[in-house]
Amino acid sequence: MSWGNTSHVATDSSGNVYVYQRQDPPILIFGREGQLLHSWGNYQLMDAHGLFITSNDEVFVCDRDAHQVVKYDLQGNVLLKIGRRDKPALQKPFNHPADIAVSSDGDIFVADGYANSCIHHFSSKGMHIKTWGSWGSDPGQFITPHGIWVADDRVYVCDRENNRVQIFEQMEHT
Repeated sequence: MSWGNTSHVATDSSGNVYVYQRQDPPILIFGREGQLLHSWGNYQLMDAHGLFITSNDEVFVCDRDAHQVVKYDLQGNVLLKIGRRDKPALQKPFNHPADIAVSSDGDIFVADGYANSCIHHFSSKGMHIKTWGSWGSDPGQFITPHGIWVADDRVYVCDRENNRVQIFEQMEHT
């Protein structure tokens, strides 16, 4: 098996390893011993970027060049799509999203890093709650927010071109 450019890795609740790559099939699932168990996503995803698997085994991916976030079950069935495929948007979802994180209560946070330099917050059902940030180097501004994580009611954002991590209280952005 040949691999494309790999962009992210995550594990499900059974310890299986999911690799998100930039060729078909984009999602590869490996067992704990490294054996390929399954793959999915052929012809569905354009440009692998962010990957997040919740404790409920929901698989979220950022499809950067399609300008979408897609939620799947473990078998690759689409459960939710956020954003309009192939329709980039300025200062609203999405324009080349880079990464995704899901809070313990199911809220979805997306680092929309390549063109928008902002963070989008959605409910677990995909309803837009808030967008914050803009291009720049001041606190709360970003130049390519590229990684995101949510823990202990805080949102951690890797602000790549500003060479920093910014931390936000989740409640401030609801």
